[in-house]
Amino acid sequence: MANSKKKKTTALTKKEKKQALQNAAIITAVEGAEQAADGAQLVSAGRDLAGVALQATASAASDLTRAQDAARVAQRVDDIGRFVGAAGEADLAQGIGMMATASDIQALSTAFRALSNDDLDQGLRIGRISGELAIISDAVSLLNMPVLARVLDERSMALEQIGVQVLVQYMLGREMSKALEAKGIEVGAFGVNEAAEGMVRLALSDAAQERAADLDEMSEELAVSGLKSAVEAGEMADAARTVADAGITDIAQGAATVGAGVAMDTIADAA
Repeated sequence: MANSKKKKTTALTKKEKKQALQNAAIITAVEGAEQAADGAQLVSAGRDLAGVALQATASAASDLTRAQDAARVAQRVDDIGRFVGAAGEADLAQGIGMMATASDIQALSTAFRALSNDDLDQGLRIGRISGELAIISDAVSLLNMPVLARVLDERSMALEQIGVQVLVQYMLGREMSKALEAKGIEVGAFGVNEAAEGMVRLALSDAAQERAADLDEMSEELAVSGLKSAVEAGEMADAARTVADAGITDIAQGAATVGAGVAMDTIADAA
């Protein structure tokens, strides 16, 4: 009777152990599954973070490319601005020189006009003297002084020819003065146009150099932004790998734990 009771007690203890082992197996398997699930979430989070890192890398590459493009365009615009500026300075200098030449021509025209007026006065005086000598010659001829009359008449004719030549010089001087005045006006107009073109080109040059400076500043900002994005992308990529590695480790450990739970359950069934 005592032995029968002892065997029954031992049987219950084995059953309890089996149940405890099965419970432990279930708990272990659940913990492994939870760890594996957590690992899967970490892998998913790592994948999402890697996607963000990829986008940041693309943004960084875009900014760096745009920075290089802006720098190249800035250099070209600056070169064009310098070229136009040099041409503008040359035009302005040429225009100023032409206006100075026009002023000199106008001054020369004024001088010719003054000389022509002097020639007119001198020619008229000579003409008057020639006429007076002619009248005196006629008067002397009436006084029966033919030799003196002839000499006076010759001098009158000679003065008349001189007077005519002086008047011709006057007319030529007037024409020369008019021609110089017209040429001075023409040269002055060219000079004004050249100076105006030079000022326009200088204004364009200033605008181009200001635009080049803006593009340089934009290039620097894009380069800084691109480098910052690249650094952030690298950090996110490292973090994504770390998170994904941790998730993979948890999945592996969780799977191993589930396997251990299944093994425990198998042992419990065989007990």
